[in-house]
Amino acid sequence: MKIEECTVVSVHAERNSIRVSKEQSDNVVSAELLVLAHNPLNPIPELPTIDQQVLCVFNGTTGYVLGIIPLGGD
Repeated sequence: MKIEECTVVSVHAERNSIRVSKEQSDNVVSAELLVLAHNPLNPIPELPTIDQQVLCVFNGTTGYVLGIIPLGGD
């Protein structure tokens, strides 16, 4: 399993997924990644916007978006 900071390159709201550029992997663009919801009372996740930084986990060809990285790293 590998955790990477990535940049959002496309958002697919109808599928709760995004594609990202993987900086640690020579800016390779991922397949669509499911954005995980963090609120059990609202299963629809907050989707990031294009160019936002996100934290992703990859296991081979499968990956998930763990969350948005706040500006300034806070």
